[in-house]
Amino acid sequence: MTIISYFTAPSVPNGYMLQMNPVAFAGWIGVVITMLNLMPVAFLDGGHISRSIFNERIHKIVSFVGIVITMALGWIIMAILMFVIMIMTKRHPGALDNVSRLSKNRKILSWGLLVIFILCLTPIPPIFGL
Repeated sequence: MTIISYFTAPSVPNGYMLQMNPVAFAGWIGVVITMLNLMPVAFLDGGHISRSIFNERIHKIVSFVGIVITMALGWIIMAILMFVIMIMTKRHPGALDNVSRLSKNRKILSWGLLVIFILCLTPIPPIFGL
C-alpha cells in the first residue's frame, strides 16, 4: 500500500497519517491469504505445486525454506501452523498420475504462479505490530 499511496495519494505532512480505505484493506487481506496459500509447504496449494515439480526430498527442503520465509515476513503463527501440519503428516501422497512428466505448458504455469506469489509477498503491516 505504501507504493500505491506514493503514486496516488497527496503528500502527507509530518505528524499525520494516511488511513487505508476499508475496501483497500479487504483487498490487502485477500492478497495475504493468496500469498500464504501459495507457500510451497505441505498441503497448501503451493506445496502441491512444488510436489508435482520436485521429488519428495526436494519438496521437504522447499517446505522448510517456505516456513523460514513465512517467519521472516513476520507471520509467526502461520509459520507455526505450517510446521505443525508438516510434522503431523507422514508424507505427501503425490499426484494420482505420478508416472508421466509435466507438460511444458504446466511448467510455464508454475513459473507464472511463482511470479504471483512473489508479487503477493507482504510483511505484517505496522498497524498490527505483533
